[in-house]
Amino acid sequence: MKLFASPIGLEKPSRAHQILSNLFLVGQLVLLACIARLYDIEHALHVSDLVLVATLGFIFHLALPPRFKLSFFLFLGFSALIYFIGWTDALLGIGYSMILYLTLEFVSLSKLKGIICLLLVAIPIALVAQKGAWVKLHMNAFSLFGSMTIYRLLIYAYDKQHQKETPSRIQDLAYFFMLPNMALTLFPAVDYTKWIRNYHKDEAFKIQKKGVQWMVLGIFHLMIYRLLYFYIALPLSEVFDLNTFIWHAISTYILILRLSGIFHLAAGILCLFGYNMSPVFNNYFLASGFSDIWRRLNIYFRDFMVKIFYYPVYFKIRHLGNRPATVLAILSMFIISWMLHSYQWFWFKGTFPLKWVDLIFWNTWGVLVAASALLPKNVWREKIETNLFFFAAINITKIMATFLTMSILWSLWSASSFLDWARPVSLALASPQDQWMNILKYGLVIWVVGGVLICLRERFKLASFFNPDPTTSMASVWSISMLGILALLRFGPVH
Repeated sequence: MKLFASPIGLEKPSRAHQILSNLFLVGQLVLLACIARLYDIEHALHVSDLVLVATLGFIFHLALPPRFKLSFFLFLGFSALIYFIGWTDALLGIGYSMILYLTLEFVSLSKLKGIICLLLVAIPIALVAQKGAWVKLHMNAFSLFGSMTIYRLLIYAYDKQHQKETPSRIQDLAYFFMLPNMALTLFPAVDYTKWIRNYHKDEAFKIQKKGVQWMVLGIFHLMIYRLLYFYIALPLSEVFDLNTFIWHAISTYILILRLSGIFHLAAGILCLFGYNMSPVFNNYFLASGFSDIWRRLNIYFRDFMVKIFYYPVYFKIRHLGNRPATVLAILSMFIISWMLHSYQWFWFKGTFPLKWVDLIFWNTWGVLVAASALLPKNVWREKIETNLFFFAAINITKIMATFLTMSILWSLWSASSFLDWARPVSLALASPQDQWMNILKYGLVIWVVGGVLICLRERFKLASFFNPDPTTSMASVWSISMLGILALLRFGPVH
C-alpha cells in the first residue's frame, strides 16, 4: 500500500514514487481532457482544446530540464494562441502587445512612457468603437489585447515602480502571454509580484496536484452551470409572482458558477507549470456579510482593486479621519469597479454600457460594504465564541440575509434596464399573503437545517472534509470523485 501513498498523501517521494505521482496527475488530466471533449464544454472559449493543450504541454514540461521550463511555457502560450485563433489574429495580437511591452520596458521617462502607452491603448479602442469590417474580422485579436491590458497593464506598471528584484524578460513576457489567457478572454487579474515570487515556491508535485484539482473543480463548476442554465434558471420574462421572482433571483445569482469554473480552470493550468497560485474564490455562497462576500468573490479582482485604487485613495484622504477616509475609498473603489466592468464588456462586445442597473448594483454593494466596515466587530463575540447554538443561529441568519440580498442585486444587474426589472418586482410585491407565508416557512426550514449543519461542521470539524487543503489525501478523493461522476454521466444507461 505504501507504493500508492505518494500521489495521495504527498510523502517525500523516491524516484519510483515521483514517477507514480506524475502518472497519477497525468492520468487525471487525460481523463479530464476526454470529459471536456465529450461534453464540448464552453465551445466558444475553446475550453476542451485548452485542457488538451495544457495536458500535452504538462507532459512535455515534466520531461524538460528546469532551465528550459519557463521558456517552454512562453512558447506554449504563443503556440496555443495560433492554434486557437489562427496565424493572422495571433500575430496581430502578439505584435501589438509586444510594442506596448517594449514601450514599458525601454522608455525611461515616466511621463513619456505614460503618454505612449495611453496612445497605444487608445488606438485599438477607437478602432473597436468604429466597428469597421476589418475590426469585426479580427475581433479575436482585439479581445485578446483587451483581456491582457484590462488589469495586467495597470498591475505591471504599478509593480514595476516598486520592484526591487529584476525578473528576466521571459518571466515578464510569460506574465502577459499566459497559456490559459490565450483561450480564456475572461481572465482573472493575476498579481505580477505574486506571480514572480510564487514561481516554484513550494514542492513541484504539491503545486501541480493543486492545479489538477482546481482544473477538475473548474470543469465541474462549468457542468453544474450548464445544468442550471438549461434546466433550473428562470428568466426575468417568466416572473409573475413572488415565488417565481425568488426562483429567478436565486437561480440567476447561482449562475456565477460559470465565472468560478473559468477562473479555477485558469489558475489550475498555471499551477501545472510551477506557479503556486492562491485561491481565486472562497465559498462565496457561504459569505456571512457584505464585506465578507467582497473578500470571497473573485479574490484576484478584489486584491487588484484594493492595491491599485483603495490604498492610494485612502492614504490621500486619511487626513479626513479613518472612518470618512475608509467610506470614501470604498465607495470610489466600487464606482471604479463599475467602470472597469463596462470597459471589459467593451472589448468583448464593442460597446461601453452605462446603465442604471449597473449604477444601482455597484453603488448599493459599495454602500453595504462600507456600512459593514463601520460596524463594531465585538458585538456578542463572547456569547458567540462560548455558545455553539447561538453561533450557528447568528451565522446562518447572516449567510441567508447576505445570499438573498446578493441574489436580488444580481437579478437587477442581469436585467437589461431598471424598468424591465421593476415590472416583475411589482408583480412579486403584489402577490397574495399565502405566498409570503410559504416563503417564510421555507426560509425557516432552511434556517433550521442550515443551523444544524453549521453545528455539525463546528462540532466535528467537517471543514477539513468538505473543503480540504489541496495537499491532503481528501482533496484527491474529491477530485477523483468529480471526475468519476462526470465520466459516469456519459455511460449510456445513466445518461
